[in-house]
Amino acid sequence: MARVAIVDRLDGREGRPKLTLNELRLHFPLTLEGSGLALEQDGDTLMAAEKLRLSAQLLPLLAGKAYVSEARLQKALYVMGTPDSLMYMRIK
Repeated sequence: MARVAIVDRLDGREGRPKLTLNELRLHFPLTLEGSGLALEQDGDTLMAAEKLRLSAQLLPLLAGKAYVSEARLQKALYVMGTPDSLMYMRIK
C-alpha cells in the first residue's frame, strides 16, 4: 500500500516526471529497499535503477526532516539533456 501511495503522490503531476517503482520494502530501523525505479518525462528516461537502498535516521524524521545517511543504486542510469541538445550526458 505504501508503494502505491508514494507512486500516486509523485507520479505524473503537472510538469513532473512519471515515476515507476515495482517493489518497496521497509527494514528496521529505517531502511527502504526497492526495485524497478524509473523516472520518465515526455517518453525519455531521466533516471533508472534496478535496485535502490536508502537508510534514514529516525530522530530527524520525527521532527519533520529527512536525513538520509546512505543511498545506493545498483545498475543505475542517469540522463541529462536530450540527444539533440547542446549538452547531453548519459551516466551508467
